[in-house]
Formats: sequence, structure tokens, C-alpha cells
Amino acid sequence: TRIVESFGTRLANVLPPTASSLQRTGREDELRKLVLSSTRLGVATVLPMSLVLAILGDPIMILWMGRHYTPGAFLVVLVLGSAGPLALRPVVMILQGLDRHGRPALATLVAAGTSTLLGLANASLLHWGLLGAALGIALPMIGLTVFLAWYACRMFHIRAGELFRESFWPPLLCAAPFALILAAGRIAFRDAPAPAIIVGIVAGGALLLP
Repeated sequence: TRIVESFGTRLANVLPPTASSLQRTGREDELRKLVLSSTRLGVATVLPMSLVLAILGDPIMILWMGRHYTPGAFLVVLVLGSAGPLALRPVVMILQGLDRHGRPALATLVAAGTSTLLGLANASLLHWGLLGAALGIALPMIGLTVFLAWYACRMFHIRAGELFRESFWPPLLCAAPFALILAAGRIAFRDAPAPAIIVGIVAGGALLLP
């Protein structure tokens, strides 16, 4: 998940000066297009890697650490819950370039505090174990994703349907057959983690790349 985060961050780090320049020269329409295109690239970068971790997490961990360390649903919840804020990192960096990142920063702080409270509740009251810990992280991150998308629409005068159609729908369509191939490889090689990983990533990547 840290590797996925590093990819999203490197993509987003080039955006603040570009956004600042567009704002300074009054090119609001180009700034709006930058938000849509960079969000689409963010989703397209983060989603396939997140799907690999979510679908092939068990085979990867079996090869790495042995069969006693399979994470199961824990990793699926953790990865998919954190994918949204990572995919929207370009939006946050554009807002930073415009000096409008105060509310997203506050929302991130609230999400972190909520995760802490949910973690304490899981440890002391609910006793849901690792799955509860993953939910304690993922649920606030989903809320943060919704807030960031709403805030971007508000700041840049983008309709929610347009944001979904232009920035989320194309990467989702491309990733859907990739996810099916990953799942098929895992099912076909249920007891052979290495072939499941190799076949899934090679065949799925060959389809996803073009």
C-alpha cells in the first residue's frame, strides 16, 4: 500500500506549480480540465495496483511469508478503503497550489481522528480483530474520498456526474476486465500462488496496457 501511495504522490507532486500558474493567468477553464484529467490519471494509476493487492494479496503473502500469514479479507478492506484518497491525491495537490487546501487538510485530520476512535472501540469493545482494524481505517477513508470529490466539484464548478463520467468511468471500465483476469487466475491456480500471480498480472497487464 505504501508503494501505491508513492506512485500517486509522485504523479501529484508536479501539479501545484501548474495549477498556480493557470490561476495566476486567469485560465480557469484550463484549470478545470487539469482537475478532470489529473484525477483520471490518478484513478488509472492507483486502481490497477490496488486491485492486484486486493485480489492477489493472499498468494503474494504466501510466497513472501508463508501460508500462516494470509491476510484474507483484512487486506481487501484496507486496500480498497485507502484507494480513494490515494487516487484523489492530484486534486489535493492542485488545491494546495491554489492555497485552497485548508478544508481538505481538516477533513484528513478528522478522518485520522475517527480511525483512531474506531480502532480504540475495536480493541476495547467490539473485538473484531484485524478485520475490525481494517474497517476502522477504511470507513473514514471512504468518507474522506466522498468529501474530496464533493469539494473539488464545488471549487472548480464541476458537476458530480461530469467528474464521474470524465475521471472515474474510463479507468473503471479499463480495470474491470483486468480484475476479472486476476480473479480467474487466482481461482484457476487456487493452490499454486506463483502461477496465479504470474498468469494474472501478465495476462491482465497485456489487456490493460493498450
